[in-house]
Amino acid sequence: MPLEDDTRSKLARFTALRHPIWDNMDRSTDLIESNVSPLEVPGTLTSPAEGALFDVNHVPVFKGRGAPGAMVTIEQAAPGGDWERVGTTTIDACGNWLFIGQCLTVGERKARATLSHGGTGFAVNAFTVAQAVTIPVTLMSPVGSSAFDTNHVPVYGGRGTPGARVTVEQGTTTGAWYPVGATLVDTNGDWSLTGQKLPAASRQARATQSGIGASIAVNAFTVARAVEVRVTLTSPERGATFDEHHIPVYQGRGTPGAMVTVQQGTTTGNWYRVGEARVNTNGDWSCIGQKLPAATREARAIQGSDNSVSTRNTFTVLCKDCL
Repeated sequence: MPLEDDTRSKLARFTALRHPIWDNMDRSTDLIESNVSPLEVPGTLTSPAEGALFDVNHVPVFKGRGAPGAMVTIEQAAPGGDWERVGTTTIDACGNWLFIGQCLTVGERKARATLSHGGTGFAVNAFTVAQAVTIPVTLMSPVGSSAFDTNHVPVYGGRGTPGARVTVEQGTTTGAWYPVGATLVDTNGDWSLTGQKLPAASRQARATQSGIGASIAVNAFTVARAVEVRVTLTSPERGATFDEHHIPVYQGRGTPGAMVTVQQGTTTGNWYRVGEARVNTNGDWSCIGQKLPAATREARAIQGSDNSVSTRNTFTVLCKDCL
């Protein structure tokens, strides 16, 4: 297997092993020849790295390399203290091993990985476990005193202690609190939760961080009644002409968030449903239809939020073979 730089440095500690390995190494490929016994491949400890620093909420991952199939015993201790067993694992066929430990108490520490049952040698790294930093919860969205309408989907977000649970609630300024949901603060100290549309009113949101760094943040905001925009149909435009192989695109404008139903038919026949589209935040909507038989036709759009109906646009579909 490849001899890594870290393995080279660890190997230098074992005079009884380094010469047999180096003497049997193919220097052009930097690979150990197959005639070297696995017992002559020393183990390494690459995580926690030498000098690593993490807090008491961090779950340490112990890992390294060694002879495939060998057993690794992982231990940890405070300087001057007795070694405490963390666990054991087996090195995989690629020469890697990994073991997930448990959170550790504050202090200077060291870890040791010892190979046996098909491997030899050990590796030791020193690291530090620090006291967890607590960050009081903040509510940065919705921003205090902000305003949006009933079609807006609020996103609640802020900062807090990594790993802590944040519960979000909302309600009117004079009423009860209603749950929005809960989420965890990520490793960068940020949290976010998408809510649902709210009725018009003066409202407030509350974020409660539980466990480490328990705290509360509250912001007031206003939800206004959405201003309805009467639906329009701009495509196909009135008087448009295309052949029966053309795929029409129906589009127009309306109230952001509203659902628009598109219909088409002949000028002397019934209306047929084309499909539905939701008006985006810019007030635009679009719906792709299907090819239509040759005829003089018309289309209209109906908006569900206010039941407004667009003007009818008449257009012509020509027979391609007749052109």
